[in-house]
Amino acid sequence: MWIVIFITQNKETANNVTELLRATGLIVKMRSTSARENAAYGCYEILLPESEVEEGHRVLISELF
Repeated sequence: MWIVIFITQNKETANNVTELLRATGLIVKMRSTSARENAAYGCYEILLPESEVEEGHRVLISELF
């Protein structure tokens, strides 16, 4: 099962977070919640498999906050 671990309001941040998580070896999905898939602005969700959520949270906390 895929779990949302991060939500952002622009595609650039979503891409940066996705790349950060992938660089640590995690499997990552990004999806838009707006009707326009390629919009620069709109909500984007970053998802990880349930088994990798804890590690993903650790990465985000150490790198973003």
